[in-house]
Amino acid sequence: MSGVPFSSEVVEGQWTEIQNVSAEEDDFTPIGATYDPILSDYQEISHFVGANGSTLTPNEYKISGAINDGTDINTDNFVELDLRVNVPSSSHAGKYNYKIRARYSFGSE
Repeated sequence: MSGVPFSSEVVEGQWTEIQNVSAEEDDFTPIGATYDPILSDYQEISHFVGANGSTLTPNEYKISGAINDGTDINTDNFVELDLRVNVPSSSHAGKYNYKIRARYSFGSE
């Protein structure tokens, strides 16, 4: 993430929160980035999710990669997530533009 300016209150304040509905998570987990003054760089704060409510190590979070039939019966072939933005009352007024990045892997490796 070196060289990427994360000056937005949205990212540094971790306003965006994610919940893995497929894993029946009860709580939302904040995601974003935090500045590490020792490294002089931003460190990503992410949340790993997997199909079928996987609670495995980050390298094992996968969707099957099988041909999708458009249903949610194949629980290893999709992940349902909820995202929300939790804006603190102390935030500055204005318009905030930001992006959410999703990374995923599928199939067997």
